[in-house]
Amino acid sequence: MTTKSTDTEVMALLDAAVARRDGRAYRCLTEHTDWSATSAEVLDRAISMAISFGDMRRGKEFTELGLRKFPECRQFVRASLLFNPRPARVVRTPWRHPKNWFRDSLEWIRQHIDEYEIGHWLAVRPGELIADAPTRDELDKKLAMSGEDGKPSLIYKVIP
Repeated sequence: MTTKSTDTEVMALLDAAVARRDGRAYRCLTEHTDWSATSAEVLDRAISMAISFGDMRRGKEFTELGLRKFPECRQFVRASLLFNPRPARVVRTPWRHPKNWFRDSLEWIRQHIDEYEIGHWLAVRPGELIADAPTRDELDKKLAMSGEDGKPSLIYKVIP
């Protein structure tokens, strides 16, 4: 049996179940609601509630539904990164970084991130941009051509 209640009613009941930490009511509502008929905003709220309830499986299902129904909505792309993280690559170097090197590099990125399009790649050191490119391959080529490829830098991909 699938619930045909309005989005407002279902979300109010789901809010209450999450607030009470009532697993039985939460499961009943999430399992018996027709989520395919809801708006992007409702699915986004449902993802947040699933995460706050600790139900990562359901959060992932809501995210995948949101991506299928609303592929242009950035909030579902962001949520998908939570449920399907990309692997990190760690490179060891003998170089010893100065104190706060990583934090200062991230601070530069925070200050300048709006200047770059989503998907763009950046190579940063504290207080400076070393190179940027639309793809990782192009960034690696730029770093190699400039002689910076062996030197430590923070590589960052601009994501939504």
